[in-house]
Amino acid sequence: HTVVKKDTVVPLPIPSFVLNVDSPNNDQIQCFYYASGATNRFSFSNTSSYPVIPGATNQNIVNWDLGDGNSSVQNHIRSKSYALPGQYRINLSIRSTMNGGNHYCVDSVEMIVEVKPRPLDSTLIFFSDTSMCLNQNNFTFENRTGIPGTSTWYFGDGSSSAGDTVTHSYANAGMYNVRFEIVDTAGCYDEFDDSVEVVPQPNNFFSGLSPYYCQGDAIVQLIPNLGGGTFEGDQVSATDSTFNPVQLGLNSIRYIYQEGNCRDTSFQSVNVMPIPLFELGADTSICNGSSLDLTISQDSSTFLWSNSNMTNTASFSNPGLIWAEKDNGWCSYRDSLNLSVISAPDISLGSDTTLCGDRIRSVDLTSDEATYTWSDGYPGPVRDITQSGSYSVVVSNKCGSAMDDLNITILPYACELYVPNAFSPNGDAYNNVFRPIGQVVVNRMIIFNRWGEILADIPGPYPEWDGTYQGQLVPVGTYFFEILYQDPQGEFALPKTEAGHVYVVY
Repeated sequence: HTVVKKDTVVPLPIPSFVLNVDSPNNDQIQCFYYASGATNRFSFSNTSSYPVIPGATNQNIVNWDLGDGNSSVQNHIRSKSYALPGQYRINLSIRSTMNGGNHYCVDSVEMIVEVKPRPLDSTLIFFSDTSMCLNQNNFTFENRTGIPGTSTWYFGDGSSSAGDTVTHSYANAGMYNVRFEIVDTAGCYDEFDDSVEVVPQPNNFFSGLSPYYCQGDAIVQLIPNLGGGTFEGDQVSATDSTFNPVQLGLNSIRYIYQEGNCRDTSFQSVNVMPIPLFELGADTSICNGSSLDLTISQDSSTFLWSNSNMTNTASFSNPGLIWAEKDNGWCSYRDSLNLSVISAPDISLGSDTTLCGDRIRSVDLTSDEATYTWSDGYPGPVRDITQSGSYSVVVSNKCGSAMDDLNITILPYACELYVPNAFSPNGDAYNNVFRPIGQVVVNRMIIFNRWGEILADIPGPYPEWDGTYQGQLVPVGTYFFEILYQDPQGEFALPKTEAGHVYVVY
């Protein structure tokens, strides 16, 4: 027995597709973005073939896998753009059945397309500043990506410039949109947009500086036109806005003022000049008849001395204040000294002498700038001699020396004259005469009555009055005396006079 059963072999589809080249962008490798404004766009046409069995009904199902998670069942892909750069695998699969059955024949074909990355990394686009003051604003714009191609900057004020690094200044204050565009060697386009601001210029300056200073001049107060800024620079204090002219040479000072986004800096420079320092030396002296010669180091400076000399040397022979001034054209300096004119010592201790025991010999041998050498080791020029002996001294200074000596005797008693105030010439052997006593030499004694009549004139050295006048005792009463004597004081015995009254009683 024979059984015949019919079966059908479904023909396998032959899938294929092509990349349509219907625009300049349609290439298997495309840019993410183009200078024309177009993005990447791919177009695929299904060119698959479907073999058939005569008399049979075929049904073909198309499925596109576009490589980015998206798919399509359309027969052709007319326009496909990718949101991210990368490589994408395009897969076309064909499923076929016959006579509406469930017998599928499946085959597929693939193509790889690429979307090139954008040529710009925005982190490598550099603006020197996003805000500048109007005066002398100068922005620098730089593409640091290193991608070869054509670069163009558009500054937002109607002007542009080509190149990776450019500078631009704006004529007016305002906000400006800046665009950078690049087309790499593959024709891929990218752009970067940002903005800069040009702020109206503040009236920023400061005053107080002179064209130059001499080193060590007084601290200078700087006065800014606009408060709230900061001073910076050489020898300037940000705390109290002062400049201290101590650093020689050119000193640069700037005042930085911020107004909104405008940071403005005012500059000034000032020269600190050297002072022509010199020294005349300490106060000094010269000997009478000599001179003091002074010299200041010679250079291009001018000179003026207190004696009106205008060279770098001068000579002085008179005492007083000497000064000199040196001027280098910017700064001047003056120094001075006191000049004394002295002589060689001229001293005298006096003649040898005898002194009463209550007396002293005072000497003062003070001489200019002298040293004093006494035979007894006494150290100075002024002294009181109170003991008998021989004394010598040498007094010396740079002008010469002098020497003297002295023999002095100090008596062991005081040289005093004692005169009684009454006596009684009555012959009783008690107090019968009037006489002076003491360690002195009496030369003469004169007795007067109350009318000035001389009653007695008695020579020394031991005069005495017995109370008589012309051989007769004088009456009781008051009488007057004058005693002339010598006091051994100093170089010679000094003549002295003692006067008074005495009372005669019986």
